Amino acid sequence: MKHQRSSIRYAKALLDLGLEKKKADAVLKDMNLISNTFQNSKDLKLLSASPVVKADKKHSIFTEIFKSKISELSFSFIELLISKKRINLLGDVAVMYNKLYKNHAGITRAHVTSAYALSESDVTKITKVLNIDASKLEIEHSVDQSIIGGFIIRVGDKQIDTSVKSKLLNIKTEFNSNLYESQL
Repeated sequence: MKHQRSSIRYAKALLDLGLEKKKADAVLKDMNLISNTFQNSKDLKLLSASPVVKADKKHSIFTEIFKSKISELSFSFIELLISKKRINLLGDVAVMYNKLYKNHAGITRAHVTSAYALSESDVTKITKVLNIDASKLEIEHSVDQSIIGGFIIRVGDKQIDTSVKSKLLNIKTEFNSNLYESQL
């Protein structure tokens, strides 16, 4: 994020306004749509950052793309960014809004790596290990068959590694250490 400070300020202001008007959930859906649109459209990123394209042209383009798909509050926010010549921040603001909203709602994001796709019972085990209410946990999952079995769970800067691969590496290290000590 090139303009992270500004994006955070705008996202925080939008979240505060959304909470005040009791529309924070609707704005979250809108910001997810906007974020996905920006991620999938290089042209939209270039357009929003272009100083050559006039504000009224940007307004008509953003109206065409988003007006019928998002809430009035979110579209008013887009209009504000256009009028302040800060529409280039919209994609970053959408991402930051998502993070701020989840933080406000107490939603924890966990990245789980396993050797196979997660089942419902696996998700239940993970919520118990993390001691987090399932409704307040968002799991991002990836499959890595090289870990053989178990899980690697990352929440923030903490990691819980119960993978078979890591246990085998620990046994190997201990074995080599004991072998070296016995040769002395």
